[in-house]
Amino acid sequence: LLFIVLLTYNCKSHKYFENIKQVYIENIDSDKKTNLNKFDIDNKIFVIGRKFRYKITHNKRVKNINNLKYIEYEIQGGTKPFSDIDSTYSQTVVKISYFNNENTFIISERTGIIENNINVWLHPPRSDIFSSLQLNAFPFLIFSDNEIKSWTWNLECSYNQFNNILVKHNYILKKYKSSNYDSYMESFIIKSVSNSEAGKSMTINNFNTLYGFYKMKFFNYDKSILTLDLIS
Repeated sequence: LLFIVLLTYNCKSHKYFENIKQVYIENIDSDKKTNLNKFDIDNKIFVIGRKFRYKITHNKRVKNINNLKYIEYEIQGGTKPFSDIDSTYSQTVVKISYFNNENTFIISERTGIIENNINVWLHPPRSDIFSSLQLNAFPFLIFSDNEIKSWTWNLECSYNQFNNILVKHNYILKKYKSSNYDSYMESFIIKSVSNSEAGKSMTINNFNTLYGFYKMKFFNYDKSILTLDLIS
């Protein structure tokens, strides 16, 4: 990250926990409806301008054509260009850039992140060796006062060879205390199992309220394993 911010979340139990079907989208005050940044002006982690760089590791089953070694989430904010196509688009826009072993830029794509005081949700990368991650549970956390919580969420894939495949995700969230930042940071482990006609996959995400999803490990349907570790 380019800078460090001390922050806290107002973590509450919410009715949205029980058999959740959709990610919660915050209601926008009437005086902010025309603000281009209405969905990200209150973000505490995914703040406009921040860059989250991850190191990629994978097992030998993965064919890494471009020798990808790093990806970077850059928070751009706003809703364009997606809202030009869909006026109901309600996510913070982020650019994902891919870099090889020599730290040379390869490609980039744009997608969305949702952050509010009820849940945090983001798209995993989907280009190159990451295309199969559509079948894994997206990084997704619902805040709660309870120490352990579970919920379900379904999503239909809409990308390349996995288009129209329905995936059923089962999440289990466990909250724990961080030994280094107890006074202002909360930490969570989110484990999820995903089932579809393509097969079974599992995802383990580590999250805290300072850096967001700082470790994402994807056990894919084809037995490959991809891990993203936040390094800056």
